[in-house]
Amino acid sequence: MRIVPDGDVHIIVGRMKYRGTITLLAKADGIDVVNTLDIEDYLKGVLPREMNMFWPAEALKAQAIASRSFAVSKALGRRGKEYDLTSDTFFQVYGGVNAECWRTSRIVDGTRGMVLAYNGEILPAYFHACCGGHTEDISMVWKGHIPPLCGVKCGWCGWSPRFKWDVELRAGEFSEKLNKSGYGMWEIKDIVLEERDASGRIKYLDIVSDDNKTLKLTIEDLNAVLGWGKLKSADVYIKKESDGFKIYGYGWGHGVGMCQWGALSQGLRGRDVQSILDFYYPGSRIADLKRVLQRK
Repeated sequence: MRIVPDGDVHIIVGRMKYRGTITLLAKADGIDVVNTLDIEDYLKGVLPREMNMFWPAEALKAQAIASRSFAVSKALGRRGKEYDLTSDTFFQVYGGVNAECWRTSRIVDGTRGMVLAYNGEILPAYFHACCGGHTEDISMVWKGHIPPLCGVKCGWCGWSPRFKWDVELRAGEFSEKLNKSGYGMWEIKDIVLEERDASGRIKYLDIVSDDNKTLKLTIEDLNAVLGWGKLKSADVYIKKESDGFKIYGYGWGHGVGMCQWGALSQGLRGRDVQSILDFYYPGSRIADLKRVLQRK
């Protein structure tokens, strides 16, 4: 079922207002609600959800351009699908009309049609909350080698409240969580972190039992065992304590692309949008969306 508004009005779904049209798709487990609208209207519902509306204008411009590039790149890769993006952190957070505010909408209008391009293609301009000192190479998180997303050393986000975090892990509770997840580990003797990549992040860790059996897990596996969101990044360190372990780490998010807290800091120091984007996506350039698509 497709719902088309009559004139310049909004469609309300639950408590959310949306521009454009709404399509309801019947599924075995419920209904998918798909909002179809212009990319610029979409970004007006994204920007204030992804970055604080009171942050410096140049940081907000960088986020708007990165978000537009990311959205278009993902949409091009999902041609033929029922929808291009989800409205959550698996892509980028979209809040519809409810999220819009005058300042971020003005930033979107001021950057209209601007995207990041590399080698004639729209760059999938990933971003995250805080890199913890070094952004991540995209090849360490997803497949592919993209030079503007190979990671850079960032000295801009150290003052962020998301720069450092820690998690207390009781040995008995950890064993219980492992067993509930089907790993069959009872008495935990140690947790050994494996080799770090250039950004300081790890991919695997070894959990050693009292009888010296070793269970190898990825950071993603461990996050699933502990509950998603417990580990804020893969730049982790572990300290053994009398009743368990303390995991502490740096950064918040996957680490690829622009560090939002770093962009904030650069904006506060007077750096412009071009400088911010050049720093986090080296080798890319700001381009006009329509011109890039016309060349394809």
